[in-house]
Amino acid sequence: NGVSPIFNTARNVTKEENVVAKYQLPKEYILFLGNTSVRKNPVRVIEAYLLYLTQDKNPYPIVTPGLNRKFITDILKKHNQLKYDYLFITPGYIDRGDLPTLYSLSKLFLFPSLAEGFGMPVIEAMASGTPVITSNTSSLPEISGAAAHLVNPLNVQEIAHSINYILSNWEVQQNLINLGKIQASKFDWKITAEKTLELYEKIHTNKN
Repeated sequence: NGVSPIFNTARNVTKEENVVAKYQLPKEYILFLGNTSVRKNPVRVIEAYLLYLTQDKNPYPIVTPGLNRKFITDILKKHNQLKYDYLFITPGYIDRGDLPTLYSLSKLFLFPSLAEGFGMPVIEAMASGTPVITSNTSSLPEISGAAAHLVNPLNVQEIAHSINYILSNWEVQQNLINLGKIQASKFDWKITAEKTLELYEKIHTNKN
């Protein structure tokens, strides 16, 4: 698979200001793009974020376009943590053209999915210059290489610790950003096309 060239680290201040205003986003935030599907692990993401809040005196809010307010509120009620409701930003559907800015403005992209066929959001975030936390299972370790911080998606404490660890360490953030750019470059559509052609030619040769 290949990542669209719209995902890059080029800054556009006017575009950023428009996206922030359009979706009422905070200046800096953690980003989670998963929906309410169990496969996307949203309950553990929220639980890990609540645990992170106890570890950081100045926590970042979390933007969750794929989750609705009721879903979040029900989990907060279950844990008696409704006081943190204001830290969850639920802008709803994001236009594809705005996604690169959504990634680039985030301090951290959280993607501890339980199962993915490919995991394109990981590469999109890396191409946008955003540090990534993702799962050590499914296709995600192969896709992310050494450029993401891998966690056990079933371990809420581990996810929370990783969030705090990355956000409190500038050097770790920069290292992940730099490695992410390199990893994302491997998924250029030209390279993808060349590899696909190479595979077709190999299959054709073997058949003959």
